[in-house]
Amino acid sequence: MTWLRQWVASPAGRRMGLEPIPDEPVHPRRLRRTLAVEMAARPGGLLATKVHFKHLQVATSEGYAGRPGGAQAVFHHEWKKEEAKEKLKRAPALPPRAEHAQPRVLGADP
Repeated sequence: MTWLRQWVASPAGRRMGLEPIPDEPVHPRRLRRTLAVEMAARPGGLLATKVHFKHLQVATSEGYAGRPGGAQAVFHHEWKKEEAKEKLKRAPALPPRAEHAQPRVLGADP
């Protein structure tokens, strides 16, 4: 377990976005995400992660591995689109703008 803690704390582990493993006793379930990130970084690793963890959807594996893509990316795009619509709906109405309005210069006579 010591070598794994050292590797996760090394530049290679930080580059993968892994947080250092605490010095306290660690239950193997806490290493699930760490393993998913490491597996998904390899060629064909996302599918291997899905199979190894017995996920029904690849999106679940993408979530574990911290790699938004596929279904997760579509969901994120749809979420942002709906959020923008809601913000426009709640924004105060702006007055209509004249198409050929001249800019006003401070201190100039109208």
